Amino acid sequence: EFDNDRKKLEESLELAAKERSVYKGQIQKVRQIAAGIDSKTNINDILAFVVESSKDIEEIGFVLVQTLEESGENIVTPYFSRVTSDDDKKTLKKLGINIERLLGGAPNGSKLKLPLAKITVANDYIANPRVIVKSRLSELAEGLWPTALCDIIQHTFGYKQFVIVPLMVNGISWGILLFFLKGPIAPSILETIGAHCSLGIKNVLAAKDLETTITYLSESERIYRLIANSTADYISVTTINGVYTYAS
Repeated sequence: EFDNDRKKLEESLELAAKERSVYKGQIQKVRQIAAGIDSKTNINDILAFVVESSKDIEEIGFVLVQTLEESGENIVTPYFSRVTSDDDKKTLKKLGINIERLLGGAPNGSKLKLPLAKITVANDYIANPRVIVKSRLSELAEGLWPTALCDIIQHTFGYKQFVIVPLMVNGISWGILLFFLKGPIAPSILETIGAHCSLGIKNVLAAKDLETTITYLSESERIYRLIANSTADYISVTTINGVYTYAS
């Protein structure tokens, strides 16, 4: 009995050591993702980099980026991870799913549009943006695909869990990252990936706003000087202390 207990303890310690090693590897990958995002200057490049880099984590099988269309009627998919395996494509075709026809030939094609009104989990998320974990694909595709088909896809590809991670920009949900998991992964890992992606999107949008503001001010100044220098009247601008800052 003592030997039995000792063996169980050793197995438990070995498993714990393995889990720590896997976690460290995942953390290292998240750091690489964070560093890579800093070099991206547009949202498409950020999404492509985050999605494809996330797939390098062994436990992540597939990733989608989804956001709400401007009309608010449809959910669009601005990026999805590439399905590169011919075997996976053939398997999906046998199930009656042409992945390129469904998602589009290019990962950034935004072809996949889903009616918001039909998707229960999407409405739930919009009402309260947060991390949502589902154990069955049918819970995500409720109202879109038959439960039997969802179960077959999940079983065929070995997906264990589906995790929705918010992309929050300035306190508002810009969209989500949807992870299809094949193995255990700490929610904090996925949330951290989402946080870095959100920050990258925020920085790009802020840079665009700044560029627009600078362009507007430059144009305003050009028009102002054109008027001031074209009139016969004398125009000057002074500070409250009487210091001249401009004179025509």
